[in-house]
Amino acid sequence: MGTWGYNTFENDSASDWLFDLEAEGMDLLQRSLSPKMTGNDFLDADSGVGILAAAEIIYGVLSSPREGLPDDAVKWINANKDADVACFKPLCEGQLGRVLSEQSELRQLWQENDEDFENWKTNVESLRDALKD
Repeated sequence: MGTWGYNTFENDSASDWLFDLEAEGMDLLQRSLSPKMTGNDFLDADSGVGILAAAEIIYGVLSSPREGLPDDAVKWINANKDADVACFKPLCEGQLGRVLSEQSELRQLWQENDEDFENWKTNVESLRDALKD
């Protein structure tokens, strides 16, 4: 990833995902929260990014956008406040657990970053916890 920050949309893959959200909407949210499984149950980095992005959007629709979201994400959230996304909450929680697991390439990549790993992990955990409420 060219751009790399510990918040959800601070990387190129998440920015690409956000661009696709405008065209694909709810279909992209559903697909992102149901990534294809590999034989060894390993979650690739792009799937992890998609899970995080979808969870951010769903939380924003259900509550309000978390601090630091890009303008395009906030705009989509505000335009879709009536979307029925509550059914995605349990799926988000489980999939965010997968992103945080040892079977996640995204977690493994972040573990290599001694400086920001804890910030990334805290960001993902806080999103997961917010979706529990």
